[in-house]
Amino acid sequence: MTEITDSSFKGNFYGTPITNGRINVDWGTVRFAFVTEDQSGPYHHSGVLRNGRIEGMTNSLGRGFLAYWSAARP
Repeated sequence: MTEITDSSFKGNFYGTPITNGRINVDWGTVRFAFVTEDQSGPYHHSGVLRNGRIEGMTNSLGRGFLAYWSAARP
């Protein structure tokens, strides 16, 4: 993330600019959602940060798939 303002954020995800970035820290954890886009159309991403690990989902509208992903610092 390059900028966080109140409940929104900006940055890049896999080299693609983030649009409509939203972050929520209610309910005791960090949750987020954002949109990226390529030639096939928009990708809707969402995730949650728990115990130093991020788990999320990506829904590709143009390519018609839903993917689970996760990340952890080494």
